[in-house]
Amino acid sequence: MLGYHRPTISQIEGGQRNIRPDEVARLAEIYEVKEEWIIKGDSALDDDTDPRIEVAARQLKKLRKEDLEKILRLIKVMRSKRETDRE
Repeated sequence: MLGYHRPTISQIEGGQRNIRPDEVARLAEIYEVKEEWIIKGDSALDDDTDPRIEVAARQLKKLRKEDLEKILRLIKVMRSKRETDRE
């Protein structure tokens, strides 16, 4: 989604490459999370966060990339439908 090659993503994930502020902003936009969560991880979650979200996130980490992309597209469609229904 960012247009990076896999080795670049691996370097970011492994802490071997710093992530720029514009990349943090783009990731937050793509995954619809706060930038703070990308930077701080779980410690940025509110105390009132539904614990099922953390369980779901752990399960999503185990999916193949293709399956995760399908789930993310499904979530996007569901959110769009809900917004359309409100109008």
